[in-house]
Amino acid sequence: MEPIRTAAAVHGLSAEEAARRRPIVLKANVTFFSTKDGAWGQMLFVSDATGGVFVQLAKQPARLLREGQWVKVTGVSAPGAFDAVVDAAEVEVLAGKSQPTEPTRVTRTDLASGVFDSWPVEVLGLVHSVGMSGKSVSLRIATNQGPIVALLSREAGVDYQQFADSAVVVHGVAAPDFNQHRQMTGFHLFVQGVRDIAILARGGGDPFASPVRPIGHLASFDPAMSTLDREHFRGQATLDWPGRLFCMQDESGGLCVANASLDRIAPGATVDVAGYPVLGVAIPAVEDSVVRASGTPARVAAVPRRVAIAKVLAGEYSGELVSVQGQLVGIGSDAENWRLTLSSEGVVYSATLPRESQGTVPSRWREGSYVDVVGVCQQEEDALAEPGKVWIGGPRFKSFRILMRTEADVEVLRTPSWWTPGHALIALGSLGFLIVAIFCWVVLLRRQVEQRTRELRESERRFRHLAHHDALTGLPNRAWFHERAEMALGMSRRSGECVGLLLLDLDHFKPINDTLGHDAGDAMLCALAARVSGVVRKVDTVARLGGDEFAVVLDRVTSGEDAERVARKVLAAICRPVEIKAQMVPMSASIGVALFPQDGDSVTELLRSADLAMYESKKRARGGVCRYRREITMEEVEQMIAASVG
Repeated sequence: MEPIRTAAAVHGLSAEEAARRRPIVLKANVTFFSTKDGAWGQMLFVSDATGGVFVQLAKQPARLLREGQWVKVTGVSAPGAFDAVVDAAEVEVLAGKSQPTEPTRVTRTDLASGVFDSWPVEVLGLVHSVGMSGKSVSLRIATNQGPIVALLSREAGVDYQQFADSAVVVHGVAAPDFNQHRQMTGFHLFVQGVRDIAILARGGGDPFASPVRPIGHLASFDPAMSTLDREHFRGQATLDWPGRLFCMQDESGGLCVANASLDRIAPGATVDVAGYPVLGVAIPAVEDSVVRASGTPARVAAVPRRVAIAKVLAGEYSGELVSVQGQLVGIGSDAENWRLTLSSEGVVYSATLPRESQGTVPSRWREGSYVDVVGVCQQEEDALAEPGKVWIGGPRFKSFRILMRTEADVEVLRTPSWWTPGHALIALGSLGFLIVAIFCWVVLLRRQVEQRTRELRESERRFRHLAHHDALTGLPNRAWFHERAEMALGMSRRSGECVGLLLLDLDHFKPINDTLGHDAGDAMLCALAARVSGVVRKVDTVARLGGDEFAVVLDRVTSGEDAERVARKVLAAICRPVEIKAQMVPMSASIGVALFPQDGDSVTELLRSADLAMYESKKRARGGVCRYRREITMEEVEQMIAASVG
């Protein structure tokens, strides 16, 4: 098969085509390489003039690969976790042409399309945040179409904070995020090192160096500022969920930001927050924020403001510490929070408290109570009445939630009376339930008795089956064979029709057992049972008498020739090889035929006649059919038995 020789041809294979392990030989430049000890394990991306592709190496290269090296990649195609890749590859470094592939300038929309997967690309943007974890570094780069994450292996002696708040050009390899269904869920860039990052304009360094702005001026028009610039706010801490969320407010408004720090900030402390504005559906916020607490309590702590539901729904008090009243109509929880559902003035809203702040639900939280809840107000943008609508004069929300600090933020104003119409119905319902429960108990006992009776009958049926059938092949055993044979002879005596008896014995069974083992012998016996049962009539009886000896009762046959014809049909079905332990083992049998009443007047006599005929068949040539003849002597039988055993 002609090998694939371009990256684009590999990348263009469907999952089905790539799974055929087609040969691949590429000459390309290394665009990204990581060793087994790297932040993401052993990884290799290469590209040629047609595009890029991921390479799964068969083993660690003899020497480290470098970005820009000219290499020869030999491997086979594989579907990959998202698109086709080069698998089981070996890499040879070639002389000459050792230079990086020119990257393609792309936008976030280009990367989201998946077209540039594994390509060397170039992105332009502003570094909003720098994260470091173990061996890896991540840069969150804001662009005019949204954020892009660049990933690097951590290098010793490099100050990565130099990139914070800086305008940069980054060269890297586009790589998708994906799920177990090979669907793209996101994307990122793999960057070989800091040499692939060029700073166009350095940031201020200190995120708190810019002048403090009132929170209420967030994302408001200012001819001296851009909405892409980082903004600096100062206020009083009103809520801190360590590792999750932090809220503050000043005289102009309130603000909540994501906060990964586990350090707790005391309510009322003076706090600085710096972050980049992000435009929400109706409420502006900040992202990639930095929180700094001075530790100095404010002279006047923020006091909760009693608010009206209508003003909250109009968008006021967002991020501020408020107090609202309502009726507690539900208590629930998820993995992180307790959630109270409240109702007031026809509006249903919620109050949330972290589970780590309160291990169990306080007993005073009872549904139906009227309560006063204190916390930070947060309108829920996904609850807008008309998503996507352009709001003139401000939006109106359907609902909101209150973020609580402790369980003390819930004050019970009035508890409900226990004896309510609902509880009266509960009492009457309990009496009715008791009556229904007694009736159901009687029905259940009756069903249990019926179930036990069915189980006993089924057990009896199974025991009868085991008593009359062979455990290995499932065929009737010797005892059941005698009963069926006696029944057939009785019907024959009344009707005057004949009954045929075939006696089968496997040829060379003992050597097979000794050579291949008893499992192989059992497999041959099961195969024989299935083949014989498949060619005789349903009214006929196939039985295993013991060992490798089988018998067939042919009900209502017309003549000995008819019985011999069936015997030859059975023999033809048996004499086909059986696959055992990956090898084909020949199988044959010798069959003796006897006919009632000509060859015996009882089952015992028929068996004896068929047995004599079977041994005569073995004497003539194994794998044959022989009809009983009266001229066979006992001396001949003994000689045949001795010859068979020998």
